[in-house]
Amino acid sequence: MALLRTMLKGVQKPMTVNAAECINSPNVPVGPPPPAVPVAPTRGIGELTLDLFARGENNQLYHRWWTAGKPWTQWESLRGELASGAGAGSHNAGIVHLGVLGSGRRIHDRAYDHGSGLLRGWSNWKPLGTKEFNSAPTAASWGTDHFAMFARGTDNKIWHNRYRFGGGGWTDWQPIFAGDTRTFSSGPAAVAYDTERLHVFAKGIDNLIYDIHTLPQGGWSMWTPIGTQTFGSGPAAASWGTTHLALFAVGTDQKVWTTAYRFGTGWAAWTAMSGDQQFTEAPAAGTHKANTLNVFALGTNGEIWERAWNEAGQTWTAWASTGAKKFTSGPACTSWSNR
Repeated sequence: MALLRTMLKGVQKPMTVNAAECINSPNVPVGPPPPAVPVAPTRGIGELTLDLFARGENNQLYHRWWTAGKPWTQWESLRGELASGAGAGSHNAGIVHLGVLGSGRRIHDRAYDHGSGLLRGWSNWKPLGTKEFNSAPTAASWGTDHFAMFARGTDNKIWHNRYRFGGGGWTDWQPIFAGDTRTFSSGPAAVAYDTERLHVFAKGIDNLIYDIHTLPQGGWSMWTPIGTQTFGSGPAAASWGTTHLALFAVGTDQKVWTTAYRFGTGWAAWTAMSGDQQFTEAPAAGTHKANTLNVFALGTNGEIWERAWNEAGQTWTAWASTGAKKFTSGPACTSWSNR
């Protein structure tokens, strides 16, 4: 509990993270160099942006991004021989962290720094300890000096690892809730909608989606099911501010379902999103500014599909394929502009 209270007493303040702290020799086995692709356009710190990641058919991680007013870039390979898709999160403008499950079932980390000089660009993959896991990680930030990854261990419990800013690096993996006996059948999702309000979600062995969150007085709540709807995938979560929290998962009907947290009244009922397209694997959700939301999901045809919340019309766009490229994992999404 002392460590947790330390985690949650951060004050948001501008901070530049030294990506060199994350640089190490590659520890995720890499395959042959990917084919050359056209140089992607650059983007600035102040621009609205989304980053999307997914594991390709060759088990390498692929990345593309969107900048407001511009089309999506082409997919680029970040290499690696991966046993999962990725978890992605941003804790500061221009900083993105990735976590993946490597071939040895250890979580590996990689960071992108938009800075200048030697720090600019992607660091190499490095393992976050020696603990083995059954799922890809997820990442969450609740301020520029709070960042953590979460994953399902081989004991099917949810574990977390916190990044210590100022040179401390990563802590060791710890159970999210010591003494808890609950086990899960999916990887987790994590999101913060305020400085000290962090939610973690996962699919239980009964196929219900469960929630645990930090408490104002410190510590965690108990794991609580969100409704009685059962699901075939783990969840995805996103928040665009202190009054909005949304959750998504693929149902047993292979459609994406969603619910939202109503502040003061609790969770709304789960509802299926419209459209005939069917999906597999956990979806991803991201937001680049208030009142905007993008949802991505792996179709049964292997393509990544997208729909967006239409800010002007207050409605969802129709599902649309992001292209013919095939993938073998659900996607991950983050934005460094919605900090």
